[in-house]
Amino acid sequence: GDFQTQNEDSRSSLTFAGLDRGLIVTNSDYSEDALELQVHIRQDMGGHTMGDRNGFILSGLGRTWVRLPTGYLYDTEWASTILVDDKGVKTAPLDGTKARQPSKVAHFQDEALATFVTGDATYATTLSGIGEESCLEWTLNGRDSRL
Repeated sequence: GDFQTQNEDSRSSLTFAGLDRGLIVTNSDYSEDALELQVHIRQDMGGHTMGDRNGFILSGLGRTWVRLPTGYLYDTEWASTILVDDKGVKTAPLDGTKARQPSKVAHFQDEALATFVTGDATYATTLSGIGEESCLEWTLNGRDSRL
């Protein structure tokens, strides 16, 4: 196809919503000083996964103001996740080499003056649908428990 036509088509909307993979990117416009918000709910099971969810990046006026501090993440210890006794979710044998945490977009609404997105972080506080291998292990009153 024609690059110029494809480029114009891709800029016909100020918001990209990849709801199936939990990625939303929205812009005030496409100038260098435009405000851009990227929200990555996760989980992108087939690609660049990480244990941190509901992360966002905010850029504007030619610089990044808020950034995701992590890249390729093996365990969740170094991301903004719930830790118990300084331990995060460990990589389970079924996960391969990455901590794969399921998540979903709970609400998305794109309007002319604002874009709203909310990510479901239920897994951060429950074990719903997760194998035993992915549990946080912690100790309470001298005995091992699972969170």
